[in-house]
Amino acid sequence: MSLVMSLLVALGAAALLHWMNFPAGALIGAMAGMATLKLSGVQVPDMPGLIRFAALLVIGWDLGTRFSRQLIGAISGSIVPLVLVVTAFVVMGWFLAWMLWKLGVMDPVTAVLATSPGGLVQMGALTTEMEANTALVVGFHLLRIVTVLLSVPLVSRLAAN
Repeated sequence: MSLVMSLLVALGAAALLHWMNFPAGALIGAMAGMATLKLSGVQVPDMPGLIRFAALLVIGWDLGTRFSRQLIGAISGSIVPLVLVVTAFVVMGWFLAWMLWKLGVMDPVTAVLATSPGGLVQMGALTTEMEANTALVVGFHLLRIVTVLLSVPLVSRLAAN
């Protein structure tokens, strides 16, 4: 399959889930489209280095624009809970990574990346840069995100009652 055809499949699946108002529809749609092709045995070309660089640049740009004085003001009033929660996430991730490594499930770098708190795109990009097992890391984070997306509305409703 050509790069253009792969791009069209990714765009089509992304547009469909975005149109359906699926949370992170563009991201999950493009990923699901490519995964479906690969799992069905279609040869999908790897993303060219220049396109990967451009995508990471756009992601970094997007994340950088989210910083503002209002954000700093909002988190400064909650610094203690913020530090405690982040520390708990990181320590728990490291503990789980150590267990996965010791049990022989995966190598230590892949285990740390798979259990670290972070966004799917960012962790996937970091995994590629660190030459870890991208499939495992993305799989862990995708399952985490889908679980959160499906459970948060239910838990929120229960908590509101």
